[in-house]
Amino acid sequence: MIDAVWYGDKKPWLPSVQLCDGKKYVSVSKWNPGFVKFATGKCMERRRGKVQNTCNLAILDRLRAARKEACNARVQTAIEEAMAADQSLPDEPRKKKQRVQPARDCDHLMCGNVVTVIVDGYQMDVLWSVTSSVVWVEFTTANLAFLQRACRDPEASKGRSRAPKGQRRLRMPRRKPTQKRQASEMRTPPSDEEDGEAANAAPEGDQDASAE
Repeated sequence: MIDAVWYGDKKPWLPSVQLCDGKKYVSVSKWNPGFVKFATGKCMERRRGKVQNTCNLAILDRLRAARKEACNARVQTAIEEAMAADQSLPDEPRKKKQRVQPARDCDHLMCGNVVTVIVDGYQMDVLWSVTSSVVWVEFTTANLAFLQRACRDPEASKGRSRAPKGQRRLRMPRRKPTQKRQASEMRTPPSDEEDGEAANAAPEGDQDASAE
C-alpha cells in the first residue's frame, strides 16, 4: 500500500514511510522535493540565478535540536536508573551526580526507537537519531499540518545550511617542504656554552697583532 498525502495539488506527495511499533513515521528533510512542495506549496528550486525555494528553515533546525535533546535525556535517565538498581555500588557514588553522557545513534537498542519532542509548544513523536539530517515524524494529520503551517509562516526565519559551491571559501593547498627547508628544520640550534665560546674567541688577525 502506497501512502499518499493530498494537499490541494493535482499530484499527491508520496513520502518515504517507516513502520515502527505499529505506527507509521514519515521522512521530513529540508532538501526533499516532495516535502518542500507539500510544506511551501512551491517546487524546490536551488539553481543559481533563480529564486531559491527550499525548507531550509529554522523550524526544522529546532526540530532536530529537540530530537537530540530528547535522546540525551533518555540516555541520562537510563544510566541513573541502572545505577540506582545496581546494589553492588556503594551509596555515595549512587547519590553523586554523574557526568552527562551524550546519546549515540546506537543507543536506541537500550532506550527505545521513539522519543517525544516539543517544538514551539507542539508535541510529537519522532524516531531515534542523533546525527541524521532527516527526521522521521509520526505520520498523523496533526503533525503534518503543524509542519506545513510552520514552514509557510511569513515570519519563519531561515535555517542553517552550507554555502553554495560558488560561495565556499577555497582552501589553499599546503606547500610541500623542500630539501633545503627540511635541512634547516633538522639543524639543531647551538647551545648556550657554544655561544659563549664563540663570543670570547678573538679573530686570528687580532691574536697575531697582539703577539707582535
